[in-house]
Amino acid sequence: MSAAGLVRGALLGGSRLCAVSTPAAVSSSLVPIQQRRTVVHKSCLNLNPETTPPPWDYKKHGYNDVHILWDWTKKRFNQNTKLITIEGNIGAGKSTFAKELADELGMHYMPEFKMEDILIDRYGNDMRNFYKYFPERFRFPDMKMFYADPAHPMTTCMQDRIYFCRYEQYANALAHMLNTGQGVVLERTPHSDFVFVNAMRKKNFIGLPFMRYYYLRRKITLDRLSLYPHLIIYLDTPVDKCLENIKKRGN
Repeated sequence: MSAAGLVRGALLGGSRLCAVSTPAAVSSSLVPIQQRRTVVHKSCLNLNPETTPPPWDYKKHGYNDVHILWDWTKKRFNQNTKLITIEGNIGAGKSTFAKELADELGMHYMPEFKMEDILIDRYGNDMRNFYKYFPERFRFPDMKMFYADPAHPMTTCMQDRIYFCRYEQYANALAHMLNTGQGVVLERTPHSDFVFVNAMRKKNFIGLPFMRYYYLRRKITLDRLSLYPHLIIYLDTPVDKCLENIKKRGN
C-alpha cells in the first residue's frame, strides 16, 4: 500500500499508523461525524500558474509589513499547503515513509536533523577531524560518540544543540510552506524532542540542573511557534522490529 493510502487508512481508524490531529486544528465541539479529506494526491492539485504568484524569495528579501501591501501569502496556497510531521522510535522507518509520502503529495521533504549536519561544513570539512586541536568543551559529540559514552559531560551540550537545530528546522519548514505554498513533510519536531531528554535523565546520563534548564528553554521557545503541524503521524513500530531495522543498517 502507498504512503498516501496508509495515511488515508489511518485517518479512517484501520491501521497501526496513528494519525494525530493537533489542538490548533481540531475542536471537539466542531469535529463533524464524517471528517472531510483535505489533502490530495499531487496529480489532483488545482495549480493555476496564471493566478498563483511565484515563490517569494524570503531568504533574500525577508518579509515585513510593507511587503503585505503587494504580496499576499495565501494566493500561493493550495489543498496541500500543510505541514505534516512524522514521529516514531529509532528504526521505525520514518525516513522511507516520509520520502514516499512527500513524493505522492507533491510536498517538500525535510529529513531528521543529525549532528553531522553541523559538524560537516558546506565544503565537506569534518570538524571532528580537528577535535584533537579543540578544548574538550568545544567537541560536540555525534551519535557514535554518544553511544560510546552516553554519560559524558558533553552529552548535555549535544542534546541542547539538537533541540536548537530542530527548532530552527521547524521554523525553516514553516518559512518554506508560507513563502512557496508547497506543503512540507518533516521528520521529528522540537515538540517531541523532550522524550529523548526524559529517557536520558531516567538513565542518569544527564543531571537535574540540565533538565530544569531544558524545560525552561523549551517553554520559552515553543511559545514563539504560533503554527502547529496540521497532522502528526506516529509510526507505531514494535521495539523488536526497530531493533531488527537498526541491525540491518549496520550501526
